[in-house]
Amino acid sequence: MHKLDNIMRNKYYKQQLYTSTDGGETWTAMDVYQKGAVYEVEGGDCQPQFRTTSGTPYCQGFDKYVTITREISWDGGETWESASTKQIMVEAKSVDCGYTYPLTFVPQEDAEFRFYYNVYYSLDSGSTWTLLPAWTASPTVRVGEKIMWKANITPSEQWGVGTFVTSSRFAVEGNPMSLLYGDNYLGQTSLSGKDYAFYNLFRNCGTLTSISGMTLPATTLSYRCYQNMFYNCTSLTTVPSNLLPATTLSYGCYMMMFAYCTSLTIAPSLLATTLANSCYFGMFYHCTSLTIAPELSATTLVHECYHSMFWECTSLTTAPELLATTLADYCYNTMFYGCTSLNYIKCMATSISAEDCLYNWVSGVTSGGTFIRDCNTNWSSGDSGIPNNWQDNCSQPTPSYSGQYLTFIATESGTFKFSENSIDYSLDSGSTWTTLASDTDSPTVTSGSKIMWKATLTPNSNIGIGIFSSTSNFIAEGNPMSLLYGDNFSGQTSLSGKDSAFMNLFGGLSTLTSAENLVLPATTLAANCYNSMFSGCTSLTTAPSTLPATTLSGYCYGQMFQGCTSLTTAPSLPATTLAIFCYGYMFNGCTSLTTAPSLPATTLADWCYFGMFYGCTSLSSITCLATDISASNCTAWWVGGVASNGTFTKAASMASWTSGNDGIPTNWTVQDAS
Repeated sequence: MHKLDNIMRNKYYKQQLYTSTDGGETWTAMDVYQKGAVYEVEGGDCQPQFRTTSGTPYCQGFDKYVTITREISWDGGETWESASTKQIMVEAKSVDCGYTYPLTFVPQEDAEFRFYYNVYYSLDSGSTWTLLPAWTASPTVRVGEKIMWKANITPSEQWGVGTFVTSSRFAVEGNPMSLLYGDNYLGQTSLSGKDYAFYNLFRNCGTLTSISGMTLPATTLSYRCYQNMFYNCTSLTTVPSNLLPATTLSYGCYMMMFAYCTSLTIAPSLLATTLANSCYFGMFYHCTSLTIAPELSATTLVHECYHSMFWECTSLTTAPELLATTLADYCYNTMFYGCTSLNYIKCMATSISAEDCLYNWVSGVTSGGTFIRDCNTNWSSGDSGIPNNWQDNCSQPTPSYSGQYLTFIATESGTFKFSENSIDYSLDSGSTWTTLASDTDSPTVTSGSKIMWKATLTPNSNIGIGIFSSTSNFIAEGNPMSLLYGDNFSGQTSLSGKDSAFMNLFGGLSTLTSAENLVLPATTLAANCYNSMFSGCTSLTTAPSTLPATTLSGYCYGQMFQGCTSLTTAPSLPATTLAIFCYGYMFNGCTSLTTAPSLPATTLADWCYFGMFYGCTSLSSITCLATDISASNCTAWWVGGVASNGTFTKAASMASWTSGNDGIPTNWTVQDAS
């Protein structure tokens, strides 16, 4: 037997179910409720309240989904309960889920296209495909329309996969693997066996204006695979920083790739550490507008690797750092020939006897500049040595902090502790190691002395690996990967599977004064990996110089420097593929920071910049090149409380910024990026 009892809640009764086992003489309340009768018929708020919430987007295959929850409240919003849930696909074939479109052209004026080989095209986003015979004009593609391309072409030594021709201005998006693999292009990352693959693909396309939406996913390259790909594309101004992901190169793979791109101002990142003969030969030959050279990561050189790489780059003022110690035959031959504005070179080579390795490498550079070199290396002067009339500044090689165990330099005598886990330390530069139990004081480290750290710890997703504390001021340098990989840390760049790896590692540590020479080398990140790493380090003035990853993970840098009130120098942030809350509250409360790191990503992610610079009261300069800020809360409160006046540099094509805490700070000067 059951009965219902009315419990008044706001304008409705909430009915609770009771049960009786003695014929109704006694009753016991059950934890079961239902909506009851209206308590007040005319009240204006007599209806239940509803709200809808959405979860974090997730992927199923290449499609992006979100779970929508419909909630109901019977008590004026005090409590809520789920009424229904629904899975909704928010984007089919999402790039966030690894999808890339076939090679796609977006005309900026009505256009016809021709191609050297037979090729299939689609004007309806891939629903139907039509064969276009070789050198036949395509149908006219109007402004606002797109044309996609696919084929199964075997590249030839003479023509590669072919060359596109048009007289109209257009942009390129998508994945040219669709010319090699047809419908099976997705997920293809190898050009093995496909020599000359994209040789001359856009050669002499002077009307090609942008490849910002293009991807070249190959990580396994082939002989001359990208040679001349954009040769003489005179209207091309910028390229994606993450365009070239390969770390191991092949013969001539990038030879003359952007030669004569006279409008190109910024080069893509060059991540390769294993070079091949002639790999970068003439890559930016006569790129007369190039102002920023890419960093050159490799330290082991090979025959002709950088031959003529920046020939006649007349706007280039600073050479990339050349840290290789042993030169190879012809490696720097004519590398900076005709760079008439070049006035700074740092070359740390100690062996420069290889055949013609420096032949005419600085012929025609500016008549006055600065040359940094190793003090123990004998250089000649002139076009094949140190440029005439340049200041010769010898320098001892910069220490390689990435190969150094995590190291603390005491600036005052004191002790250190580490929570949660035991850890090994060394006081004699790594000759001997001693285990320090968790939450136990180390021996006293006197001012000016060092203590090194190593372990093979497995992060806990809630607390990371532990937190350092100290009794006196110190400087941190070296590579904290030594806490995860022990003696095998050098060269490790992946945090995959190590969620929360360095979470709170120095959290609240007011005695840490500098991390300038601390190296965070990871290029493959994990969720929360650096979250709150330096949060509350109120004496920290200088951060690590760069966070090199270009593709981020959820919450990876969230709150990383929150409350670092003395921080004046922020790390560079080259990432172009963002993730949920990746920079959330990263610099919140950094009241001494005046200039934000440049933010090159064009497409933002949910909550990615949320509160990023909130409370940075001295911040007066921000460069943000985003063109798509439609993601949920991506810029919410990101500039709340910054300086009342400053300069905001944006992408020239971006017109949808608003003013205020969620956009461009009020009263700031706005300018377009050059």
